[in-house]
Amino acid sequence: MGACDVWVHVPDPGHDDDHDHSEDDDDHDHDEDDDHGHDEDDDHDEDDDHDHDEDDDHDHDEDDDHDHDEDDDHDHDEDDDHDHDHAAQGRLLVSDGVIGQVVVVDLDAGETAATLGVTGPARVYPSSDGMRGIAVQTSENVVSSIDPGLTYVDHGDHYDAITSTPEVLSDISVSCSRPIHFVGHNYQGAVFCDGDGMLHLFDDRANAPSLDLKSYDSGRPHHGVGLVAFNRVLISTPNSEDETDALPIGVRVLGVDGTEVNSFDTCTKLHGEATSETHACFGCGDGVLCVEPGESGGFVGTKIDNPDDAPEGTRVGSLVASKHSEIMVGNWGEDLVRVDPVNGSLTPIPVGKRILGFKLADDGTNTVVLATDGTLSKFDVATGSLLAVEIVMPEFVVEPGHGQLRPSLAVGPEHVYVTDPRHTEALELDVETLELTDRTLELPEGHYHSVALVSVPPGVVGDGH
Repeated sequence: MGACDVWVHVPDPGHDDDHDHSEDDDDHDHDEDDDHGHDEDDDHDEDDDHDHDEDDDHDHDEDDDHDHDEDDDHDHDEDDDHDHDHAAQGRLLVSDGVIGQVVVVDLDAGETAATLGVTGPARVYPSSDGMRGIAVQTSENVVSSIDPGLTYVDHGDHYDAITSTPEVLSDISVSCSRPIHFVGHNYQGAVFCDGDGMLHLFDDRANAPSLDLKSYDSGRPHHGVGLVAFNRVLISTPNSEDETDALPIGVRVLGVDGTEVNSFDTCTKLHGEATSETHACFGCGDGVLCVEPGESGGFVGTKIDNPDDAPEGTRVGSLVASKHSEIMVGNWGEDLVRVDPVNGSLTPIPVGKRILGFKLADDGTNTVVLATDGTLSKFDVATGSLLAVEIVMPEFVVEPGHGQLRPSLAVGPEHVYVTDPRHTEALELDVETLELTDRTLELPEGHYHSVALVSVPPGVVGDGH
């Protein structure tokens, strides 16, 4: 184990640490046909509505009183084996879509730190604190936690980077029927299992001592979602009048004990979610449902309808949000849409391309878009203006149906990372200009379809997740 000083701004108490979680994922990083982080074999005919890779971009609320016990006990003994190499860029997790393999890339060294075996093909996500990785292995009915080998200890005016050997944590995993959607928020990892309709919550932080699972029943199997927000459990509501309807019709708000606080059933074909500091929003077949805390412990729900001039069949099926802004961004056919839950409006952002994935960047003020024509573009969220565009890969032809491995992206404080299952490398691009850096991150042989950025130093500005 090694330690080195990392001098970064220490956030004021009570404010979120700025970790990039692509994704907020969405990002929250998900199959483009399924904003809930769904395995490509997911048998739902929702391809056109959810053609984005967003689940790593989920907003991870860090405002809870988060106490790292190890901080107080850590002492700089001069006789300790300290590694003084500067470690401040974090770790990149890249998963294989064919076999159970997750590669951990040391972004400071620019090389593979470890190649980890998991049970089956996985999609990877950051944990709620951004310090661990979560590998969802739908075909094997298991979700694993990954220690990427880099964490930090707070010393008031700076953090120490503590390095160790990356590993899959066998004692922190969730087994259930067809886990698909993972959301890390409020220091809780939330796994929704389509096969039985169960939502499982656990403390997914780097300092979590063990797995303490809390489970909630949505009512029946369906293609759902759940998360913790505003000290409540939000879980999707299946269609009780049509057992063949795979998508939810709304959201229930529960207390931690499972008692229902509110229910909002005005969001048919629910798909895609994101959470800001004050709202949790969900994509619907005809608009967006946003819920927020109200008076006396209750919640208030607001439905934002699609604009009257919305093209037929266009809907929001993926959402990303930042803690730094109330504005969210969603997919909108071959464009994006600006979602304003405060003013209740949906405003298109013209893109004009089939989108493989999109993430927020720069405190949520901009969004980065990867398209099938091989371009990576950056747009101003407020104005919709195109800020930068670069060709980063050959044209990618999307095949009909599910099961196709697709390119993916993650966005960090300084760089954008793009993986392509056709190549054994991860591209690194400048987040401001979208130009390639002077290095390419080589990967072992594989078919890489999911990428997540973890262990970014606390206080370093990213996309706000």
